[in-house]
Amino acid sequence: MRELFKGEFAIALQALPVYLCHKYKCVMDNYLKETKILDYSNVSIQELLEQRGWKDLGNVSRVKAIYNFVRDEIKFGYNVSDDIPASEILQDGYGQCNTKATLLMTLLRATSRFYH
Repeated sequence: MRELFKGEFAIALQALPVYLCHKYKCVMDNYLKETKILDYSNVSIQELLEQRGWKDLGNVSRVKAIYNFVRDEIKFGYNVSDDIPASEILQDGYGQCNTKATLLMTLLRATSRFYH
């Protein structure tokens, strides 16, 4: 790169990966924050993570294990509302499409090394 570009433009190009990485993280942080619904610091969510050992798995194994848990162990049923916290869905032990997706997103965020 240094042979092709000279001067200030070359300096800007060298700084670009650092800028993009920083910018990307800032943008991603907005999407990965804990919310009222995605309550991954809740005690029951954290206890489940610890019991299952999902944080210790590799990326693909972790996603598969969490997906299978939500699919197979959280039964189908209608919760009181679509906008209840993941911890309440876990406590109910059942959910439908929207609420199961809420629980899935919460567990994935809570276990991802990239996000924390």
